Amino acid sequence: MRAEIPKQYLDLGGVPVLAHVLNVFRRIPGMHGIAVGLSPDDVHWRDSVMAGLDNVRTFEGGETRAETVLNGLDHLQSTLGADTADWVMVHDAARPLVEQVDVERLLRACRERDCGGILAAAMVDTVKRSDGDGMVIETERRERLWRALTPQCFRLGPLSSALRDALDNRAAVTDESMAMERRGHRVQLVPGSPGNIKITSPTDLELARHLLRS
Repeated sequence: MRAEIPKQYLDLGGVPVLAHVLNVFRRIPGMHGIAVGLSPDDVHWRDSVMAGLDNVRTFEGGETRAETVLNGLDHLQSTLGADTADWVMVHDAARPLVEQVDVERLLRACRERDCGGILAAAMVDTVKRSDGDGMVIETERRERLWRALTPQCFRLGPLSSALRDALDNRAAVTDESMAMERRGHRVQLVPGSPGNIKITSPTDLELARHLLRS
């Protein structure tokens, strides 16, 4: 981001990026608690507007996404008394424009089918597969291709087990769905808004500001 502070604390419409995320999830009916994974050297949280929010706790993250999420699941069990059968959602701090209606749709779909799921957006662009030299090998059929978004929703116990197994076997999993797929679990795709963008560059932040104003 070429910024002096982590992207989740950058200003977006007068409040930190992460504050938008927390405001959405705090409005979800039946949400019992929120846990935010922080870097051990994070010095920004305690001075932010988010530090005093009710029902928002923090825990120490890990070196990878999988380690951080697993720490968070352990934290939910130890501090909130979460059960292995409870539904949990994992969301990127850098996706501030997630819509409440999408989160509720995902949770409802998981409960109705008793099957974990993720928000996703169907591919609309033509997708190319390349070789090691940046040359096109083939054009992928996009009819069944989706972009994985967050939140991703699973029961706590199976997700914890899948992540722990991936870490124990040094399997590189880039999201929770991948860890669950690896263990043979079915994962449903729940359509979400394409505006649920992930901020990874200054251009993304400007786009988020534009979308927030529109």
